[in-house]
Amino acid sequence: MLKFIKHSMLEMESVHWYPMIALLLFGTFFLGWLIYSVTMPKEDSNRFSNLPLEPNELKEPHHE
Repeated sequence: MLKFIKHSMLEMESVHWYPMIALLLFGTFFLGWLIYSVTMPKEDSNRFSNLPLEPNELKEPHHE
């Protein structure tokens, strides 16, 4: 299987652009998420940070 992929990739022209495009997409996503998290309102940040600590809104019935 690896021989087939390696052979196909070596035969393609401009295959060297794929890693650069992947890095650009990852960097853009990461930078966007970083900007979003820095510029979000403080109330949203506090609400998100307390989410795991809040009790569930759906109360499960106790089966005893």
